[in-house]
Amino acid sequence: MTRQQQLAIVNNPRWRLPQSIPSQSSQQPSSQPPQDQSHPTVPVRKASLCGPRRPSTLRGLGMNTTEQSIDRSEALMKPSPSNSNFDTMMETMQKDFDFPISGELTDTSSANRSHQNALPQDAFINEANDEEMTSGNSGHDSDSSQSAFPGEGLPPEQFRYFDELFSNTWKGVKLSLVQQPELQHRARYLTEGSRGPIKNRTYDGYPTILMQGWSGSAMLHVFVASESDDPNLHLFYQVCLVSTKSNRGCCEIVFGFTTVVQMPFTPNTDNRVMSVDSVGLVKLRNSDVERRCAAVVEESKRKKDRKHEEKIIRRSHAPSSPTQGTPISSTSASIYEEVGRRSLKPKSCSTRLVYRVLLLSPENTVEGVVQVISDPIRCTQIVGGPEITRMSIKEGDAQTRPELFIIGKNFVRGTRVIFRQMANDSSDDVRWEMDAEIEAPYCTQTHLVCKVPEYTGPSLPLTAPLRVKVCIQTPTRAGRPEQFTYLPSFPVQGLPVIKRISQREVSVQGMVDMFVLGSHFSPNCRVFIRQVTMGTEVNGVFGAPDAYTETPSVIWQREAQIKKDDLTQDYLVCRVPPYDGQSLEMRTPSLPVQIIIEGPGGTSAPETFYYVQ
Repeated sequence: MTRQQQLAIVNNPRWRLPQSIPSQSSQQPSSQPPQDQSHPTVPVRKASLCGPRRPSTLRGLGMNTTEQSIDRSEALMKPSPSNSNFDTMMETMQKDFDFPISGELTDTSSANRSHQNALPQDAFINEANDEEMTSGNSGHDSDSSQSAFPGEGLPPEQFRYFDELFSNTWKGVKLSLVQQPELQHRARYLTEGSRGPIKNRTYDGYPTILMQGWSGSAMLHVFVASESDDPNLHLFYQVCLVSTKSNRGCCEIVFGFTTVVQMPFTPNTDNRVMSVDSVGLVKLRNSDVERRCAAVVEESKRKKDRKHEEKIIRRSHAPSSPTQGTPISSTSASIYEEVGRRSLKPKSCSTRLVYRVLLLSPENTVEGVVQVISDPIRCTQIVGGPEITRMSIKEGDAQTRPELFIIGKNFVRGTRVIFRQMANDSSDDVRWEMDAEIEAPYCTQTHLVCKVPEYTGPSLPLTAPLRVKVCIQTPTRAGRPEQFTYLPSFPVQGLPVIKRISQREVSVQGMVDMFVLGSHFSPNCRVFIRQVTMGTEVNGVFGAPDAYTETPSVIWQREAQIKKDDLTQDYLVCRVPPYDGQSLEMRTPSLPVQIIIEGPGGTSAPETFYYVQ
């Protein structure tokens, strides 16, 4: 090892020896006053979310070396129901086990309502760790006189306020949420790095609270609640402390199974505004929650057994009675066993933040509590807009409805495939729109299968290929459109040609079948019988002799009915309509008329025949 490597190891703070910490026995006074038995001491656990924990007093920023011990206490535990029987089981577990399952909160941001908080005092600490935690807290209390922030050394018994009612007002003190948190914040996992603090909705700052009517010391607590109208403490999401420049004095504390970010409220003025810029979100693993629920089940079973044994012992010493003891209900036992095997998953990915302010007296005791609850925050990653990477076909028949395979990404539930005909390429006016039929079994996040809708727009009948746009639209976003071409149902041909007709003279009463031989006849063609007159039109240029041209002018026209069964590309059969034009009154022996055929490729040259009386 080189000299440079040795110096690097020596200078690394991770390899330095910890400073000597004075023993707690030397710091504690020789005689302590007896504690008030009316309010039993409830030790408070202050912990970090990352990794296994051991009991400690505080983990914060900007604190002395003696206060920066890492908390290794137990991980948070709150079960989340996954079916209809879970609520009943949770109520039974909550009654039988010391640890709380959930606690009700007060939502004063959306409505001025108060709800009873259901956290029992024994939810703050495990029975097995009472003695250890009390000793740790006593050492911390001895240093509270040297604390730089009010409320940092609160005695544990001052945290019994969890059993009281709260609103956003208390004796003239009012707490309000000036700037709501952002609507979406990606919660980090325990194995990930920080994703930064929660910002406000305009992304130019952080959530801001305003407290009016209090100039004394105050302490802010921030923790997570569910998104329901009557929020409860959340199971799968917790807050975490994010390192920023302004969070000196902030720390993470664990009350029962809920992580709380604690920060002092400064400065001391009547109207105080505080920007909460050091709070992030953490997503707990489902497996950890399942193990904690299993631990609750086992502890509940043991307590049931102990109570049953005590009941049997009491009855054994009592006089004999015909009534026997009732064993543990098999139904309850089956519920306990079922929850131990159940896979728990979060029902919702949205949370709320609870901003609770403790109003402290000069003696460093809690005089009052006010709180507000934010609007729901979505904790998952925002799904991007839908994108089309590739389509199996770019063109298809306008009537046969071919299958279309689309490969892309971000195809979520409720995705629509829309075919749109625009007025022109540079306009946003929609002339025709139709949804494609999506096959649900083959619709995933990266691909889908649909059927091209039949074209029924204003351009019928199609005489040429028609371009439309294919748009992928989700309930929240729309993707960039792609081009699709509708092809005519029959191939585009040349102009219809009339070579020969079966009759040259037809009675004015009509209703006679006429056979027409020719070419380029299609199922979409139409046959018209018309009467025209030739008009003279003068065309000339100044200084040049006039030119006279004759142009036809249609004075009567009717459509002949085509027999679809007798229609091919080379011949057709139509029924000649009766003549009812103006020339009928002139008693002319014969009236010359024309027969023309209109098809996808254009209009044929006219062929003449006569109506006779």
